[in-house]
Amino acid sequence: MNIVVEGAIINKHCPSLWLYDNILTSQGAQILADSIGNTNILQELFLDGNQISDIGVHYLALILNRSTLTSLSLSENGITDQGAEYLAETLKTNRTLRRLWLYHNRIGDRGMQMFADTLTRHNTTLEWLDLRSN
Repeated sequence: MNIVVEGAIINKHCPSLWLYDNILTSQGAQILADSIGNTNILQELFLDGNQISDIGVHYLALILNRSTLTSLSLSENGITDQGAEYLAETLKTNRTLRRLWLYHNRIGDRGMQMFADTLTRHNTTLEWLDLRSN
């Protein structure tokens, strides 16, 4: 993971990173989050089909307001209402993220309600939120 982070994000000024189906865990998400918080280059991050879980989402949510990410895909990562809460809280103040994919996770009614509240009261930037098959 450190090689990808250093080579693609830091040194190569890569605007998009696609890491589908790589068995990426919360530890890998933490490494990515640390790097994303230190660059203003990365705009799109696609992490579908990994094992990031709520803990990894927490790390990513912490840096979203310091990042230039406009697209984030966390589909098929075992995310529950807890992870949805981390993201919904961040979206209250985030002004860069435009597209968020969270399909095929385990987000329930509580998580859906948190997103609904955030988007109707606080966030006008997000244009696309995909929550199907939760």
